[in-house]
Amino acid sequence: MNMSEAQDRQLCEQRESLVEQAAGVVETRNGLQEKLEEIRGQLAHYRERHEEASEKVRDKFLSELCGPDKDTHFYVGTILAYPNTWVVIGVFYPKIKPRKAKLDKGLTLFD
Repeated sequence: MNMSEAQDRQLCEQRESLVEQAAGVVETRNGLQEKLEEIRGQLAHYRERHEEASEKVRDKFLSELCGPDKDTHFYVGTILAYPNTWVVIGVFYPKIKPRKAKLDKGLTLFD
């Protein structure tokens, strides 16, 4: 085997190695694109679930906790690091008791 044949064989092996590497890169790229599409689908699914959950919480809050038949009170407080920022730390929402008019007596403090 002369020098030219050895160089040709070495170039051929390098070319084959480069082709294999390029195929691996293309395969990896395709795999990454598939993974990206999968993640995008999951993100869309979680967005839908988040919107649905937010809507349920909003409906429950407005209908049950702050409904027209409730006497809603909020317990609020501040956070040490942000003393000018108020946060709701609790909600008390008893039903409003219907008042009965007393004809013969006036209303007392506890009616």
